Amino acid sequence: MVCVCAAALGIGLIVSTYPVFNQTFDEPAHIAAGMQWLDLGQYTYEPMHPPIARVFTAVGPYAAGAHSLGIPDMWLEGNAILGENGKYQRNLTLARMGILPFFVIACVAIWAAASSWLGEWPAAATLVLFASCPPVLAHSGLATTDLASASMVFAALVCFRHAITNPIWRTAMAAGLVSGLAVATKFSAIPFLIVCGSAMTVHSLGQNRAWKRLLFVGVIMAVSMAAAIWGSYRFSVAPLGETPAGLRLVQDFTRHAGPLQGPLRLVAAHVPARDFFRGLNELRMKVQAPLPSYLLGQTTLKGHWYFFLVALAVKTPLPLLVLCFVGFAYGVAAGLRGDNRAFFAVCGVVGPLLVAAGTHINLGVRHVLLVYPFMGLLAALAICKLWQVKEHRLVYRCAIGALLLWQLVACLRAAPDWLPYFNELAAPHADRILVDSDLDWGQDLRRLSTALKELGVAQLTISYFGTANPSAMGLPRCYPLLPNQPAKGWVAISETNLKLHAESYAWLERYRPVRMIGHSIRLYYIP
Repeated sequence: MVCVCAAALGIGLIVSTYPVFNQTFDEPAHIAAGMQWLDLGQYTYEPMHPPIARVFTAVGPYAAGAHSLGIPDMWLEGNAILGENGKYQRNLTLARMGILPFFVIACVAIWAAASSWLGEWPAAATLVLFASCPPVLAHSGLATTDLASASMVFAALVCFRHAITNPIWRTAMAAGLVSGLAVATKFSAIPFLIVCGSAMTVHSLGQNRAWKRLLFVGVIMAVSMAAAIWGSYRFSVAPLGETPAGLRLVQDFTRHAGPLQGPLRLVAAHVPARDFFRGLNELRMKVQAPLPSYLLGQTTLKGHWYFFLVALAVKTPLPLLVLCFVGFAYGVAAGLRGDNRAFFAVCGVVGPLLVAAGTHINLGVRHVLLVYPFMGLLAALAICKLWQVKEHRLVYRCAIGALLLWQLVACLRAAPDWLPYFNELAAPHADRILVDSDLDWGQDLRRLSTALKELGVAQLTISYFGTANPSAMGLPRCYPLLPNQPAKGWVAISETNLKLHAESYAWLERYRPVRMIGHSIRLYYIP
């Protein structure tokens, strides 16, 4: 009952954010690509993201009568779909509701993993911690791929652990299908699954050495995983070299193939799920390209290996951090003694962080949301161990109750601003630590419109980090705030633009904002 209430509370808190925030940066692109898949049976806008989560964001608007409009630019297409029939808020709400099933999947998987390991009341504590975690709530309320990916990868790893401890064809097939769906939700699932799955396999082999049965599980998983991925692309078969990027890819692979060049070209002309491989190639090129990121007052194109450690430290509620640290120590000790469930929880935190440390794409804690279910499991382990301490029992149990209450109160106090949430130690310095999707993802344009109407502003100069159309959000006549060009009158600037281009807007440091719009836009009046 507590678990159902925790999940219901989480859903209620998620839904409460829908009317507050306008679209965030990435939402229109995901909706446009998903709508194209649903309405036209095509997936040509951007293969760098697979279709599953995007399709879910488009199901609601499509059922309500929205359609693909055929605009070549996916960002403009997404904005047009959201504004179709003049029902922007309805379409945005329906798109965001498409992510709720993934939140439910995460809750079910957490319950299954925690209850079988620690029991029912620790499973309830795990769900309470997960459903009251602001980053989880924030990205569960957006029509994006991050929470969907985290929930599916977690579910896949839960199924995989079950398959290697009970290696029969049913568990192997289930693990393969769920893993395939996870990969078809976001490509970052691939390294997460490889690292965590490999570690779990090695640990299992060290315990029972049943390598033949694990090989059987691996074959069944590979076949069912491939089928799930292919199905997400409508079981399509197409030539890989149909596009310039695809043609270059074929040429790269066949250039030194010698006598195999002909057969390889034949295979390249009949590729199942062709867009899956195109997407992987695009992602490879993006990973190699420089991308600006901001951390602790510095902007860099190379990223920082410790970016996600800092992001988790400042974006995670302190009670969850404290309990997770204690649980991590218990989990490592138990894992070394052969407890594969403890090793599973530890691996789920360490594995994604190791993968993320190797990339320069430092765009927010959303890219490692996968660690939060595992942090919840470790926190529940800590609660169990501390609850059983006999000496000073009352002190430990009161401390556990206080930490759980602290997290719930902190979550409710932050409502509905879970996207720009920072814990109590970091909040006073938030804009000097992280920006982008951890603070400012373009979500406060509607709030800016309300503030300008209250102030009677008829004209605005603005530098906005986002994809929403200012006029569609009810803003007055707007002019762009250009870099290194001081403006007069009313001026608004997004925190992300201000921090990523600090030198270009240094002249604003001489003025104090008239008002802070939400947590992401500064509003000035320059005489």
